[in-house]
Amino acid sequence: MHPIRNNVTFFNPSEIAPGVQVITINGGPRQCHLLVENGSSLLINCIAGLTQATIEQAGYPAPTEIWHTQVDNSLAAEGDAFPDAVIRLPRQYADVAAASEDYWKAARVLWERPEAWMEELGRETYGISGSLILHPLDRPLPRFQTFESGASISWRHLAFEVWDFSVRNFYAVGFALRLKEKIVALFAGELIDGDGNLPDAHGFEADYSGPPWRRIAATIKQAASHEPRWLFPALGPSSAHATSLLTQLADRIEVFTQPHLPQTPWVEEPSSNRYRDHGDSVFQMAAHFGNVILLINPEGEGLMIDPGPCDYENPRRKEDFLADLERFESEAGLKKIDLALVTHFHGDHYDLWPVLKARYPACRLGAWLPVADVIAHPETYPYACRLPWYGLDWSHCPVDVVLTRQQPLDWHGTAIHTVFLPGHCLVHAGYWLDWKGRRILFSGDSIQTRGGADNLQLLISNHSVPGTSEGHLTAYENVIPLGITLNLGGHGSSFENCDEIYRASYRRIESTTKSLLGLFGPKHPADIFVRESFRPAAEKVRAFMAIS
Repeated sequence: MHPIRNNVTFFNPSEIAPGVQVITINGGPRQCHLLVENGSSLLINCIAGLTQATIEQAGYPAPTEIWHTQVDNSLAAEGDAFPDAVIRLPRQYADVAAASEDYWKAARVLWERPEAWMEELGRETYGISGSLILHPLDRPLPRFQTFESGASISWRHLAFEVWDFSVRNFYAVGFALRLKEKIVALFAGELIDGDGNLPDAHGFEADYSGPPWRRIAATIKQAASHEPRWLFPALGPSSAHATSLLTQLADRIEVFTQPHLPQTPWVEEPSSNRYRDHGDSVFQMAAHFGNVILLINPEGEGLMIDPGPCDYENPRRKEDFLADLERFESEAGLKKIDLALVTHFHGDHYDLWPVLKARYPACRLGAWLPVADVIAHPETYPYACRLPWYGLDWSHCPVDVVLTRQQPLDWHGTAIHTVFLPGHCLVHAGYWLDWKGRRILFSGDSIQTRGGADNLQLLISNHSVPGTSEGHLTAYENVIPLGITLNLGGHGSSFENCDEIYRASYRRIESTTKSLLGLFGPKHPADIFVRESFRPAAEKVRAFMAIS
């Protein structure tokens, strides 16, 4: 190993072919690679702190070209430090690399096509459902050339294939060096680490549903099918057993997907009414996967949970919601709704609050403290599906009643308790109460099965950390002791045999979490699931949780 120079370390060369060497250059969490051949060099990725002078001081020739597997601040940090080198990168990263105005135009998004949700699942050019995932470079590249995934590019007399690794970082690629019809080296970026594990989960996030596990396995298996010998990743040691590492990882991912990923299809139950009557003046929206739940006490006072019908394809959604309220008044004895509670900050769970408030001016909006802060200050959080993304005529509001887990809220003699329900997102509460002989939990989207065992949710852009107290398993740990007899979840979900379903869900999520964490090696779950750009917000939420 060479000594550290300017906070970067040069490791001893690996000779991958006669006269062709690769030097790994480490600068902390990431590393890049210098390919040297006949007195010239090619740099693949560029970590922070690396300069032309640093390379020359280590005794290597300055690179004539710099190629990038992906473009972010950790692997494309050269700025203008290599004035003589030709810089090449995947075309889809061009505006990220330049931090151009076109980048910012594409990054400022609203949900313009709700009808396409099931096809697009919130995927945007640089983010997911308003959560920015690809950030522009802090040190934009002043000049560069682009290439396409699947292209062949060359450096001197060496020929490389550009492999599609876009399961990673939205648009990432790998570079495969072919000599004499054999792939002798694969520069894999962050697809796989040097120990044969996935480096993290958040970098594979593709849309609102999380990582596309089967596509990840297929990508890695396809790379292994070319039988590369050397693996040079952006994380961990290089290896002369690339094919074996890739094959074993692909097999492990496939083993994980087979028992854990299949789900019962979400089929909306047919209903002639917009609401399901659960008896005892408990009504739940049944149409359009809506979230609205309404309880009416004997005096005609109403408690609403999650005032968001979620029927965005309906041009008369506000009018229909008002018609719902009129019907409850005329047919169910409702006189007024004076409290509305929100389980979590996703806009489809409270976007018609202004309509409710306009009809019942004395109505108060309530939420658990961490949820309340996101509702009031969505611009300070990086999470997906905050209200501003929905493109409505309002984007935030104060919360009138802040709930805590320590102190129940009294609503006309009924105690409303708050419980922490992570899984769907970290900033998620449930509320439970005793109502006419039943104990009812309003569980939002963290528990929204329809009578079957739940599975691990991986909505990473909403920040939940499997394997910790901030993971989905905690939601079930928190509700099992409560003695719930009716669970009313988000999007019309409900079930009554609660203890049985809670315990079956707990077992399934526990097994899934264990298998999932095994794909990443000995890493802390926070490093696996939380993007660096999300961490300040996560700490802010934890501070609120500590006092609420």
